[in-house]
Amino acid sequence: MKIHAIGIILLLANPCFAADDNKLLTPSQSRYTGLKEALGDFNKRRIQKSKAFEIQKGGQICPKLPEQFLKKLTALKEWNGEFSTAKTIELFLKEAVNSELTINQIEKCTGGFVSGCIYRAFAGNREFYIKYLREQFILVSGGRCFGEQANLIFLQKNDKITEINNYLKIILPEVIYTYEYKGEHKACMILESAAGQSFTQIVATKDIGLINQAFKALGTALGKMHVAHRYVRSTVGSPARKKVDFKNIMVLSHGDLHGDNVFYDVKTGNVSVIDVETMANSFDEMGNPSSPIFCDLLYLLLMSAKKFGKFMPENDWEPFKNLMKTYTEVYPTEERNDICQYLADCLHQAGSIEFVDIFQHFNWKKGFDNKTVEGARDLATSVWRLKQPTQPSSDTVKERSSSISRATFKTPIDSSPEGRKKAIEAHYKELSKATSSSITGAEEPKATSSSKAISSSARVAEEPKATSSSNVASLKLKFSAPSSVEAYSKGVTRKRSASVAPTMQSKLISPAKNNSGSTKTQQSIVIPKKVSGITSALVASGKLLDRKTD
Repeated sequence: MKIHAIGIILLLANPCFAADDNKLLTPSQSRYTGLKEALGDFNKRRIQKSKAFEIQKGGQICPKLPEQFLKKLTALKEWNGEFSTAKTIELFLKEAVNSELTINQIEKCTGGFVSGCIYRAFAGNREFYIKYLREQFILVSGGRCFGEQANLIFLQKNDKITEINNYLKIILPEVIYTYEYKGEHKACMILESAAGQSFTQIVATKDIGLINQAFKALGTALGKMHVAHRYVRSTVGSPARKKVDFKNIMVLSHGDLHGDNVFYDVKTGNVSVIDVETMANSFDEMGNPSSPIFCDLLYLLLMSAKKFGKFMPENDWEPFKNLMKTYTEVYPTEERNDICQYLADCLHQAGSIEFVDIFQHFNWKKGFDNKTVEGARDLATSVWRLKQPTQPSSDTVKERSSSISRATFKTPIDSSPEGRKKAIEAHYKELSKATSSSITGAEEPKATSSSKAISSSARVAEEPKATSSSNVASLKLKFSAPSSVEAYSKGVTRKRSASVAPTMQSKLISPAKNNSGSTKTQQSIVIPKKVSGITSALVASGKLLDRKTD
């Protein structure tokens, strides 16, 4: 006979109650404008949910141990009301997990605020933990103890957890049950051990290669969970925006992610997490994700000094940088810059962020120490550098340069290459006539650093000034490509007026020989910024090359 954990989730099936007046809570749909606001709302709902658990006394959530199994237990001399001996634990494992399991060894472990006695059992190459929940609460509220039972059963029956197990192993109990012994109520569960080593153990090895490998795997696993299971809150009052508003995207989170609760198996590369009952708090009453994205990432960072000692600051926070890198790489390309911006903002504000632990008579707020705040700022810089530079597409460049050229010339331009060529030549003929008096004997001004690249990107060479006006049509337009992307971008983005200032400066160049051997005097005319930017854009669009008029 197998023992099945079938229970009713009272709290999660019903709305929460507020602590002050027991009124029904309505999920907040207002848009978050800051990180502290989002975390404060999340913590408030956790506290209210815990108080509701305490009011309901757990609601008899867990199934009771079957009577037939209790009779088998009472027949054993070793039975003292707890599964604490090899025979009692082996009997339980055979009934609840696998009838072929045989216990080799057991160890008694230290419990915590919520856990009572914990026994570790070795069965062949598998390890199991038999964990009791406290009935007499020490410091923590009853809601946390009662809530653990309800939360674990909720997670056992949640379809999302089944999908998450494909990339992040959630260690849930094989079975949870309650029973009575001499008038005392007891709650117990069996969990299989996570594979590999905890992150605390891995960091203790000081093997930087192994540590980076583990943190990279964790970043990928968390990223996949957050991308696959996220919920966009109501954006009432949110202005139209192109960027993704990650402050108002809720995800699933572990809720108590630190070095002792996350494991890495070097043989398989898999990541596992234990003590996952807090994960149920990241679901709202409708079953949607309700945790801010940064919760697990920043809480792991906050607990790093306690779990990892001085290793992280002494190694320039390299493992966390690798975690952030692999985490952001999971996001779609179009969202990557926005998630990097969001995480950088979170890390910059780490000094003002506080996490809350719920106790019986008080709530303990945990904040970052100064050393970790410095590390968070270093990480923020690292995450910021992960942003990809945005480059305009070739289609966008052509569209912009086309619009600029059309806006510059008063007369309509034929879209064909020949028509464009004639329009540009006519435009420069007008400039040549208007500036013929100012060209002779003028000195070329010294180009400023901001205009050197632009002015060098377009030059016009003409025949000697002695040439008659009838020969103006034989002007040779000679253009060179922009000398830098910066020069091009400045030329493209600067708004052009319909009329171009007719100021042009020239400089005589020493005589040069043409192909036929005759000597010609060439004159270089430096196009002003307004003109040079236009020609730069046209050259970049492929519309202007070395051309001669007929």
